[in-house]
Amino acid sequence: MSEISRRLRILFVDDDASVLDALRRSLFRRDEVWEMHFLDSGGAALDALRTTDFDVVISDMNMPGMGGAELLEQIRGAHPEVVRIAFSGWSESGSSPPTQEPLAHQFLDKPIDIRELAGAVDRACHLRRRLDNASLRDFIGTLTGLPSEPKIYARLCQLLRGGDASLREIAAVVEQDPGIAASVLRLANSAFFGLTRKLSSVRDAAVMLGVAHLKSVVLAVEVANAFPAVGGISDLSVGQEHARSMLVAAALQDIFDVGERDDRFTVGILHGLGRLVIAMQWCQRDGKREVTTMENLFEQVGFQHPEVCGILLETWGIPTYIVEAIVHHHDPGRVPHDELEFSDALHFTVAVLDELLGPMPGAVPVALNEGHLKRVAGVERLMFWRRKLEEKVGHMREELASA
Repeated sequence: MSEISRRLRILFVDDDASVLDALRRSLFRRDEVWEMHFLDSGGAALDALRTTDFDVVISDMNMPGMGGAELLEQIRGAHPEVVRIAFSGWSESGSSPPTQEPLAHQFLDKPIDIRELAGAVDRACHLRRRLDNASLRDFIGTLTGLPSEPKIYARLCQLLRGGDASLREIAAVVEQDPGIAASVLRLANSAFFGLTRKLSSVRDAAVMLGVAHLKSVVLAVEVANAFPAVGGISDLSVGQEHARSMLVAAALQDIFDVGERDDRFTVGILHGLGRLVIAMQWCQRDGKREVTTMENLFEQVGFQHPEVCGILLETWGIPTYIVEAIVHHHDPGRVPHDELEFSDALHFTVAVLDELLGPMPGAVPVALNEGHLKRVAGVERLMFWRRKLEEKVGHMREELASA
C-alpha cells in the first residue's frame, strides 16, 4: 500500500463516458488527497496496472468485452495489495451484489453517492493498512499448515449463489461428509440454538434454522475441526475457545439488530480464531519443547489476535465487511461511523462477556468503549443488550461448563 503522506492513487473503470465525466466533476475537491485516473475498459485498466502502482481500483461490473468481475478477479490474482471496489446498478435490476465472492472489498450501487464512495475508499484502505504489516505477514508465513478455506462451507456458498437450490441439494452438499453432517446436527440441537424439537436430518436443520443460518452452522463445525487440540500450552483449551465463540455467536444472532442474522453468527464464530493461529504457530516452531502459557505467547508475538484472524479470513475469501468487524472489534471507534455496525455489536458482546465470565486465557479484558457505543446506539439499547446478554449467559452456563 501507499505511504499515508502521499495521495492515494485511484483508478476508475467504466465503459460509459458520461459516468466517468460525472465522477471527474463530482470528485474534483478530493484532488488534494486522491490522484485519480479514468479508463473505459478492463483491458486498458490491466495495461495501466502493469506500469503504475495503484492503491484502489473502482470498476463497473457490467462492461462489454472484459466485464468487471473478470477484471477484479485478475487484479486479485496479480495485484492482491490493491483495494478493489465494484459498482453497478444492482438496485435498478432488483439483484444484490455478490458479497459472498472475494472479487471486491466493497460493493456500491449506481448512481454513486460521492460521500458513500469516499467512505468506502477510506475504510477499505484503513483495513488494508492495518493488515499490510510486514512482521504480521512474516508471522503468518511461518505456518506450515495454515487451515484452508472450509470446503463444505465453500460448496454451500457456491450452490446458494444461484438462488434456486432445493433443500435436497443443500442437504446433499452437507452430507458429502458424514462427520460434518453429524456435527451440524449435534450443534443445531444444542442449547446454543434453543430449538423446541429435536432435529433428525440436515434437511430438518435447513427448514428450522433457515438455509443461510445452516451455512453458518456448517462454518462453525468446520472451523472447530480445523484447529485440533494444542499441547504444551498450559492454559489453552480449544474446546473452551470454541465454546466462547459459540456463545458470542449466539448472543450476536439473538440480541442485536444490525445486518443479517447469519452474518452476525458468522462474525461471532470467527472472531477468536487469531488466538488459535498464534497457538498453532508456537506448536509448529522448530525445537519447541517447553510448556508455556497464552500470556507468554502474546508477549512474544507482539500482535493482537484480531489482526492475525483478519489475515486468515482474507485467505479464505470471507467477505470484507466481516473481516473488518473482527479486525476492529477491540476498538470500533477507530474507523469513524455514526450508525451501529457489526464491530460495535461484537465489541459490546466480547467486553461484557469478559466482565461476566472473565477474559480468555492470556487476554487483556476488552474495555467497553461506552462513549462510542452511546453515540451509535443510545443508552437504552446498551441497557437492553446487557440484560439480554446476562440472561443468555445464565442459560448457557451448563453448555459452557461441559466444553
